[in-house]
Amino acid sequence: MKSTHRPARLRRLLVAALSLLGLLSAGVSTAGDGKVYSPLGCTPRYPSQAQYFTPEGAGIRNSSATYLYLNCPVVKDHIGGTKLNYMSMTYLSPERSGFVCNVFSISPYGNAATSRYMYGSRSTSYRTITSTNLSAYSGGELYLSCIMPPGSTFKAYRVDED
Repeated sequence: MKSTHRPARLRRLLVAALSLLGLLSAGVSTAGDGKVYSPLGCTPRYPSQAQYFTPEGAGIRNSSATYLYLNCPVVKDHIGGTKLNYMSMTYLSPERSGFVCNVFSISPYGNAATSRYMYGSRSTSYRTITSTNLSAYSGGELYLSCIMPPGSTFKAYRVDED
């Protein structure tokens, strides 16, 4: 005598397997992503200025009487991405205006670049300046280059990839 329960049982197992697959893939996304970085990973453009970058929490402070120059890494983990949707930096500059950052996108062979300029005015409380839509080169690299006024603090920067 043949069992008539086999197709129903197989169907229940198949539904359970597909449901489990759906749950496991729910967190997978193909959209872009954003990251917030601490400027503690930044390096002085001029090594002689390193002594004036003072760690302050997760940020850095310019403890000199002159403007300091620094370069900051940006992880490009969406290799084929074609643009950055959003860029920001958070700073405090109670003494002077001129907290400036440029986000650079460099082609894989270094023969082309695009950038987005962000300027910050004098501020006695933390301020965030933003920019949007910077073209990025597939397979290229990204970095942030900033100028810090005397007495300023660089708290964080953020980059959202497409």
